[in-house]
Amino acid sequence: MFALLLFAILMLHLGKEVLKIGRRKLILNSRLRKASGNEGFTLLEVIVALLIIGVFFGVILGLFTEQWRSHRVMKDKMEAHYAAMIAGRMVSDAIRGAEHVQWVLKGNKWILEITPSGENFTDEYYIEDKHRSGVKDFYREHLRTPNPYVTGIENWECIEGEAGLWTISVVAKAGEQEVSYVTKIKARSIDNQDL
Repeated sequence: MFALLLFAILMLHLGKEVLKIGRRKLILNSRLRKASGNEGFTLLEVIVALLIIGVFFGVILGLFTEQWRSHRVMKDKMEAHYAAMIAGRMVSDAIRGAEHVQWVLKGNKWILEITPSGENFTDEYYIEDKHRSGVKDFYREHLRTPNPYVTGIENWECIEGEAGLWTISVVAKAGEQEVSYVTKIKARSIDNQDL
């Protein structure tokens, strides 16, 4: 901002010098001014003033545009991170309280089947674009009823490790920003069975 102010002062100073030279060359205009007694701006003064104002507004517009772009990138990144985190935590909580967990391929989509402890039903977790909008949603199907929880999940994976330790990876996208979230969780019922 300080550089912009210095630039404007320099342009004003240079403009005055140009105007002095222009005044000397425009003798006819000078004589007409003296005859009428009316001091106004010359065409050269107006052009230089418009040039300075144009440069000033160009710089301001550039700063504003850059701030808007960076705001948009940050908003998209935060939105993608939030979506990935919500999906990852939702699956983590379900696995933590599960009696049985299975990662299976049904048709062309991966589904996480979870049977909660002490229950006789199985919930399914998956991503799908059911609305054909081009954006995938993360679903929890409880008692055969699909419930969309998070929008913008591009990919996910659940890998079972040793002793019921699951690694959950979720990739979310908002705008042009893509974010991944990885967490590990162990089912509590497995802890109790080992005792």
